Amino acid sequence: MDRNKNYSRQLKVQKFVYLFEIISIVIITLTIYSYLEKGSLFHWVKEITKFEFLDKVTIIFALHQLLLFSFNRLKLSARDDALLMVKSLALSSLNKVKHNIDLEQIIQKCNQLLSTEDGTLMFNENDVIMINHLKGLTEKLMSKEIKQDRYEYLVESLIIDVDHYVQTNNLAWTNSFLLNLFK
Repeated sequence: MDRNKNYSRQLKVQKFVYLFEIISIVIITLTIYSYLEKGSLFHWVKEITKFEFLDKVTIIFALHQLLLFSFNRLKLSARDDALLMVKSLALSSLNKVKHNIDLEQIIQKCNQLLSTEDGTLMFNENDVIMINHLKGLTEKLMSKEIKQDRYEYLVESLIIDVDHYVQTNNLAWTNSFLLNLFK
């Protein structure tokens, strides 16, 4: 029962934060617009009952969503791109191990990704740690420090972690500046 209460509370907090963000953006934008247009900060309050008010609110909301998409979604897409590269590398290593193909190719690909400094790949520190981890596991397998089944388990665990990161980037709370900030 405590979990349901906690879930319900968190859901209410997220809804409140999202609505607070939208309402704040609308009020701040209307206040600035009102000041620039009429010289009064709260002239927009007198126009609440007019149809033009709804038009302005709709435009502000649409601009908010456009900015949100521009900043958050594109940033998260770049994260997904890097994570998919790591996942592809891990899956490739499992495939090579399964079919007894030279593991040196995995080491070379890891080194290539780690040495890329031309800005074409957008790896963060966590991505570099995962690539180094995969490289270290492959080196241990090659030197017979770990067995193949242990290697496969650890690489599959890495893939599960990467999938979790990618799926997290597609959750609804990523459509809010404030929720992104607090998460």
